[in-house]
Amino acid sequence: MNNLENKKVSIPLAIGIFLIPLIFAWFTLKKGYSTQARVLSFGWLALGFIAFALVPAPPEQTNSTQQAEVVEKTEAEKTALADAEAAIIRQQFEDRKAELAEEDKPHFEWPKVDYTKAVAKVTSTDDQSILKAVAKPIIEKEDITNENGEPATIYYFSKNLVNGLDITLSREFVDVTWRFDEKDPVKATDAFNDGQQITRALLGGKEGSNIYEAIAKGQKFDTLHLEDGTEIKNARCGSNVCRYQIVR
Repeated sequence: MNNLENKKVSIPLAIGIFLIPLIFAWFTLKKGYSTQARVLSFGWLALGFIAFALVPAPPEQTNSTQQAEVVEKTEAEKTALADAEAAIIRQQFEDRKAELAEEDKPHFEWPKVDYTKAVAKVTSTDDQSILKAVAKPIIEKEDITNENGEPATIYYFSKNLVNGLDITLSREFVDVTWRFDEKDPVKATDAFNDGQQITRALLGGKEGSNIYEAIAKGQKFDTLHLEDGTEIKNARCGSNVCRYQIVR
C-alpha cells in the first residue's frame, strides 16, 4: 500500500507534464503519486497559465484594404476642405469686385437721354465739326504731347475743372472726358448733358445714346466696334469722371 502511494512519475509522464501540463498534470491525481509530484505538476501548470497571461498581446494587423480606404478618405477630406476654402475665397473676391464696381460709378441722378432733342452726327476726323457739336464756347485750350508722343490739343468747355467737359484731339484719337462732382448735382448734371451731347454727335443718335447710358450705369468697355467701323476704347464712368476714346 505504501509502495502504491509513493509511485514515481515516469519519464514519459514527466516529459508530458513539462511540455503539456494542461493535459498530463492531471495524471498525477491518480492513486499512487505523491503529494510532491502533484504539487510540482500543478505548480508547473499554474506557472504556465501565469506566463501565458503575462505575454503581451501582439499588435493588431491593420488590413491593407482598410488602410487604403482610410488614406483615400483622408485625401478626399483634404480635397473637399481645400475646395471649400477656395470657393469661399472666390466668393469673397467676387463680392469685393462687385463692391468696387458699385463704388466706381456715378452715384447721383444723372440725366437720361433726351430723345426729343435731335443731334446731328459729325465725322470723327473733322476737328472743327467736333468742337462745334458741343454747342458751347471753348473756354481754354492746351497743347500737349500724348502718351504715344504725338502732339495733341485739349479743349476745355468749362471754367470749373471739377464739373465740365474737355475733348483732346490728336492725329490718332478723339478723347472725350467729362468730370463731375456728385455733391453738386446741378453742375454735375450740366457736365453729363455736355457728355451726352458730344457722344450722340460723334457716335450717332442710337449708338451714342446706348453707350452714354451704359457707361453712366457703371458698365465698362475696353474695346467696342460699331457697325459703321468706329472703334471705341476705354469707355467707362467712375465716381467722378466719364471718358472714352475714339480711334481715328
